[in-house]
Amino acid sequence: MNILYITQGIIIIIPIYWGLYEFRQFRKQLDQFNLITNNINKQIKNITNKFDDISSNNLEKYPFIYDIKLLIDKANYYSSSKKNKQKK
Repeated sequence: MNILYITQGIIIIIPIYWGLYEFRQFRKQLDQFNLITNNINKQIKNITNKFDDISSNNLEKYPFIYDIKLLIDKANYYSSSKKNKQKK
């Protein structure tokens, strides 16, 4: 009779422990996923800030883009002045 209770207990306890173990592993995977998504979020915010700076012409942090902008502005100025001279 005693062995019957022990086997019934084992049959019930082992799946419960297995379920707790799997739930713990799932929680660890969710924590890792949370860390990854937080890192991606930080990178997206950083990129968004850079695009905002560039689109609003705050180019102090980006000298190469600033130089390109100056070059394009000068080229546009000279091409527009040539068009104005041709019209006159």
